[in-house]
Amino acid sequence: MASPRGIAQRYADQVRLRLIGRRYLTEPQERELYLEALDMGLSFEEAREVLVVTVAKSGAARETTLDHDIETTIAAIAGDRGWLSRTAFDRAARLYQERSGGAVGAAEAKSRVKAIMLRRSWIIRGASVFGTPHWFRIITAADVTSAASP
Repeated sequence: MASPRGIAQRYADQVRLRLIGRRYLTEPQERELYLEALDMGLSFEEAREVLVVTVAKSGAARETTLDHDIETTIAAIAGDRGWLSRTAFDRAARLYQERSGGAVGAAEAKSRVKAIMLRRSWIIRGASVFGTPHWFRIITAADVTSAASP
């Protein structure tokens, strides 16, 4: 029988293999890796710890933490006002795209940023006076549930 340390090392190797050529781990991929770790005999907490460390060492991003990080960034920009300018929205979408290592396209990044804004009831600057601008209305909000804990 393999030692717990050996199992953890094999699991870390599995995570590294999954990340070859990628800088982004989607939520379904992460869930699949957790299930594989449980099958190998690791507890969920051990698997989570190994996965987080391995992904960080690889310089990759996790979808679950990226949504949270972008939400925190937008919160700092929106502040007490509760709104973002179009420029700030575009910057947040570009940041999302860059942090995903290019795995998330521009349209998907905008969609995810819009979903975060809607979830937090933030608006685009001027929307309360002039109505929601057309460029913002045509973005389909991603189906993103509440931001997962990092």
